[in-house]
Amino acid sequence: MLPKARFYSGLVSDTKAERGEYFERLWATTPIGSIIFFDPDNGLEVKSTPKGRRGSSKFLYLDELCTAGEGGRSVVVYQHFGRVERVAYVDTQLNRIHEQLPRHDLFALTGTHIAFLVAATKESSEPLRTASDGLQARWPGLQLLAFGR
Repeated sequence: MLPKARFYSGLVSDTKAERGEYFERLWATTPIGSIIFFDPDNGLEVKSTPKGRRGSSKFLYLDELCTAGEGGRSVVVYQHFGRVERVAYVDTQLNRIHEQLPRHDLFALTGTHIAFLVAATKESSEPLRTASDGLQARWPGLQLLAFGR
């Protein structure tokens, strides 16, 4: 299904040092032009759980997202919705990502309970949008939300 995909396994630790080592290995294995798909258990970082605290392994932190994107990579983050208004939440998350990666093309695919937050490089933008169209055709109820509509 994904013939060129490479999977990076391993567990993200709650400790800053081990987490840092995990991401250093990840950056070393993902060349410029790659698309990195992150599936953090709880999504993007929240103020109540700083990096290094117990449970922080369940989040992707904005500095990590920034490092991925600044390395010439596109980033897709799988995000569960809490009990929040969906469109406002996605707008907030895309704004947070935009602050980190202002030159990336941002959009989201949203369903009832989940969102795929996309930060695409100029080179990956069109292929990711085409893939998003195909996913929407196969996944009823999935809709595209553009950044800065």
